[in-house]
Amino acid sequence: MPSSIRAQEFPSQRLQNKCSRAAGRSEMDTWACTALSDVNIADATGFDQCPSPLGTDYRDQRLRHAELERAVQELREKVDEEVHKRQVVDFDRELAIDALREKTEEVRQRDETIDAQNALLSLAWADAQDLASSHQSTQDALQLLKEYIEGILASTPDPELNANKKRRLSEPVLLCKVKDV
Repeated sequence: MPSSIRAQEFPSQRLQNKCSRAAGRSEMDTWACTALSDVNIADATGFDQCPSPLGTDYRDQRLRHAELERAVQELREKVDEEVHKRQVVDFDRELAIDALREKTEEVRQRDETIDAQNALLSLAWADAQDLASSHQSTQDALQLLKEYIEGILASTPDPELNANKKRRLSEPVLLCKVKDV
């Protein structure tokens, strides 16, 4: 009974003795346990068992800090993934834009070639009309026109376009239409 009366009379002294005897105690830990003199600790053998708010907060802070570090790392990874995705999308977009520019340039060059051929064909048609009026036979003029146009087509760099025009020249319907005009 005397020891329990003594424990009741000096709770802070008893608490301090138990907390300071624990392995690895710092002065702060001892102070924290001493400050809690109204708390009854039956078997405080170490800091982890001491109900000190300081110790609990420290452990909670470490856990929260570790959770925050994991969350920050996950966010960094997600940001890196998004940045990579955007870089890939931007790169693909640039490739598509470059391809469209090249295609546009090809179309422009093809249009220029067609315009040049149309201009030459218009000149050939004008020359053919002059030849037809000077020659007695329209067939001779058409043959000369066909030879003239074939010469123009031979100088054209686009073989597909040449094949289509040569096919049209060999059709008798086209020759009749040319004759009627």
